[in-house]
Amino acid sequence: MALDAQKYEEIIPACTEEIESSESESEYKMEATLLRGTFYLLIGMVAEALSDFDTLIKNEDVNVALRVNALIKKASLNVQSENADKGFEYFNEAEKLDPKNADIYHQRGQVYILLERLEEATKEFGMAVKLAPEQGMTYIQKCYAEYRLAFVTQNQMALFTVMNDFNNAITKFPECVESYSVMAQVLTEQQQFDQADSFFDKAIKIAPTMASLYVHRGIMVLQWNGDVQKAVDYMHTAIKVDEKCELAYETLGTIEVQRGNLDKAVELFEKALQLAKSEPELIHLYALRNAAIAQINVATKLGIDMSSLSALASGMQ
Repeated sequence: MALDAQKYEEIIPACTEEIESSESESEYKMEATLLRGTFYLLIGMVAEALSDFDTLIKNEDVNVALRVNALIKKASLNVQSENADKGFEYFNEAEKLDPKNADIYHQRGQVYILLERLEEATKEFGMAVKLAPEQGMTYIQKCYAEYRLAFVTQNQMALFTVMNDFNNAITKFPECVESYSVMAQVLTEQQQFDQADSFFDKAIKIAPTMASLYVHRGIMVLQWNGDVQKAVDYMHTAIKVDEKCELAYETLGTIEVQRGNLDKAVELFEKALQLAKSEPELIHLYALRNAAIAQINVATKLGIDMSSLSALASGMQ
């Protein structure tokens, strides 16, 4: 009920109540355990998430689909913690349990993209598409992996082919937001900004509450024509639709550093830190925040007026 009503703050307590209820059937207890672990993961409570996932993984009587889902999430957690080898072990364990589960190959393919192991990524997504040809997100991720591989190897024929595949994906899955958002990011990389903006617009019309779309559109605008105010407006829209969008605060903080508004930047980085979900994110954000603080300290010691520094930065834009 809480999930359907989007009352996300009620989900973990409701799951705990279900798990601890003596009247609850075992099947529902396990589903509640997976859901609670997933929400622990989303809010950065890693130890609690792992405990719930292990409860499922270690119980051989639990439905295979639930165990596989827990293994996939545990694998992803290890990758985020920069323990990719351990993550791949959990992916392999999941594959042994259910070799026809497309999500295993999809998620493992995404990890290979992060690691720039692009040939392996294309193979994983190829398997995922074979097992679940109706999944638009999987198809577009396969296209993206193939695009990255063609781009890195400078294979012009493959690039031409994969751009056609992107267009086919949009035709085949017209309601899949990733078809438009990934295409927009590809066009941004190719500096075809006008077309990229058009695809971001289409993606937002399909998913107006997806905060990351506004963030990436704002970043694209900065690359395109340096319109800082328009980019800032997109970041604020992202926060309006999702006040927990960490990337929006981080990007705004970076913009404020460039504008010389260092106190404001530190405040934004602090907000982003509260929303970080992994150790690498925390390290990155602490580095940004501490660099801004260091600049403030230097300016103070040298007697530099921060407001004049901000005005100078604005005048240089």
